[in-house]
Amino acid sequence: MAAQEGLSVRSLAGRCLRAAQALAELQQRSGQLANNVLFRFDSDWKFDTAELLARLRLLGDELQAAPPAPAGVAQRLRPLGTDLVVVSETYTEALERLDASAMRRATRAQRAAAAGLRELASELVAIGHGCTVGVPEPSD
Repeated sequence: MAAQEGLSVRSLAGRCLRAAQALAELQQRSGQLANNVLFRFDSDWKFDTAELLARLRLLGDELQAAPPAPAGVAQRLRPLGTDLVVVSETYTEALERLDASAMRRATRAQRAAAAGLRELASELVAIGHGCTVGVPEPSD
């Protein structure tokens, strides 16, 4: 059981790392869009952003269905997974509707996901399986 628990914790640390990288990339894309709204109409930017949002959604789904983990880690998985799914959905909605209020909701969802990811990363570090990528705080 301990070997399987270690494997699942290492797997979660990898997911943590991928989630941190995806949130950092989404923050970068948000900055691009904020600086130049014409990115919204660039087919490459739209495709790459849609792929990123799909990755966030998949990571969120994986975290919600993750295998058993130590208690401190387990209690953070489902909420973080839910937050990542909400980020994906609200950001997609904001882009589709060009809606500033949906974009504000997406930014709030990014903040919640980043906070949850920082908590999970701290817990993973505490048990010896750290997530080494910093989790960015979304800007307004």
